[in-house]
Amino acid sequence: MPEIAGPHLDGIKAAWPLAQALERYERTAQHLDSQRHSSMSVDLVLPHCREDLSWLADRDKVEFWPDRMRIFVYEKCGGVAAVPNVTTRGGRRAAGVRA
Repeated sequence: MPEIAGPHLDGIKAAWPLAQALERYERTAQHLDSQRHSSMSVDLVLPHCREDLSWLADRDKVEFWPDRMRIFVYEKCGGVAAVPNVTTRGGRRAAGVRA
């Protein structure tokens, strides 16, 4: 902090947890930088009303699901959607959601 020097800087350091704040800022900046270089996440929301959802688990129709993907089946016609056993490469399963 070149703009603050001498006894003023000592007073700020004594009054506020400046070192902890700067460490946390640095950790946050590093975390955000690492996220920028990782793969993006995807949320797939499927509106559903009594249609067959077996294609979700058919590897001939859907070759793969990305690592960071979540699948939500939004049931629009009441009841509970029969969501097939779909697991993404990241280990997440498809989830049924009622309207």
